[in-house]
Amino acid sequence: MAKAETLLRVIRVLHSLPDITVPPGGIQQVHTLARDLGVDSKGGVDLIIALEDEFGIFLNPVTHDLESGFETVGSLSELVDVLLAEADSAQAAP
Repeated sequence: MAKAETLLRVIRVLHSLPDITVPPGGIQQVHTLARDLGVDSKGGVDLIIALEDEFGIFLNPVTHDLESGFETVGSLSELVDVLLAEADSAQAAP
């Protein structure tokens, strides 16, 4: 389960994208990116760039499973948490 702070920041990033369809009641953790929010291939690229800028991470499709990570808002938040933890451990290593 994603950290609450990460989830809120991911939702904020999603709200900032111009082509996102916000469902009634707002964006929720269970919403699918493609079906519920209307994220298409261009929107996916915009989302990757926005997340990298927001969190200072690098979403590498070779080393990370972006397809399953980009299924729902919750799975995207969990992926961001994994990337943040990897970045922290890389900085801590001598």
